[in-house]
Amino acid sequence: MSYNGLTLIDERGKEYKLIFAPKETEIRLPWDTAIKFCRALRIGGFSDWYLGTKIELLWRMDECLSNAYYWTSTEVDTRQNFDKAWVIRSCSGFNISTSFGPKTALANVRACRRDYF
Repeated sequence: MSYNGLTLIDERGKEYKLIFAPKETEIRLPWDTAIKFCRALRIGGFSDWYLGTKIELLWRMDECLSNAYYWTSTEVDTRQNFDKAWVIRSCSGFNISTSFGPKTALANVRACRRDYF
């Protein structure tokens, strides 16, 4: 199985390539279920899949995601109540928008993993 990747740097300064799970694994779920779904994936011999952060998904939105709303793992603190999370919407080309929504809403999920150098 081959993946396209983009080089990023994590919070410890280590370089990694962000890898998306195959498009066939994309599904619409509420946020809590999306987190669990990504963690449970076993694809290509890898078990370290997760729901990407807002920054990670913004870096790859133009390449890998379709015209839809996608959950990120980045939560929104609304008066000390983390009941919302960021979503990213990809339209066509580079027309990308961000907003946040209630975690109970349905949005698309695309798991990713970090491939460290």
